[in-house]
Amino acid sequence: MKYFVLLYTLFFTILEYIHAQGQVIPLERFRRLNTNNPVVRRWAREGIAVLEQQRNRTFVLVRVVSADARYELDASGTERVRRRVDSDARRVNCNRPGGCIREVFTVILKYFNGTQIINVI
Repeated sequence: MKYFVLLYTLFFTILEYIHAQGQVIPLERFRRLNTNNPVVRRWAREGIAVLEQQRNRTFVLVRVVSADARYELDASGTERVRRRVDSDARRVNCNRPGGCIREVFTVILKYFNGTQIINVI
């Protein structure tokens, strides 16, 4: 029983330290995802949709360059999945040849309660 109390105290001390620092603990390394997977392509299109709203322009997905995912422990002690999707998007109705393609980095944070945050860089 004393070991349980010791481990319990140690675990919550680590969580409190993480919360105070505002850091995220990765629970595993990034694993590669198949870029031809329809789900990965959907995540890329969701990121491009966010970019369209930010720039007030229309973009089309050209290709998915890479995709990674890993589990993390958030500062509040909740688990989440971080997904990174790197893709290329082309602006519609652009007259410059080769100058209309933009590289889009999409980061999707999905919590296990169903909430999802999409950020585009």
